[in-house]
Amino acid sequence: MAVLPTPEENAIQVLSKLVSHFAMRPGHVLQPNNHWVLQTTYRMASEDVNSGIEHAVKTGWFELTDQGKLRLTEAGFAAA
Repeated sequence: MAVLPTPEENAIQVLSKLVSHFAMRPGHVLQPNNHWVLQTTYRMASEDVNSGIEHAVKTGWFELTDQGKLRLTEAGFAAA
């Protein structure tokens, strides 16, 4: 029987793939459509991407900007 990944596992996958793919560094802002690369290139399910991003925000690995974009934090870079 298949086991679904946890939100933390999804968050680590999201971070590692985005940091690698876009050469992100702490303080870099993810553009709104950049997360689509996770679904198209890395074949992550949208539910996994969403739960990963939500967990990363709650954990402080991403922070929301005033424009609603995601900014990579030092902690998020280290977790990647």
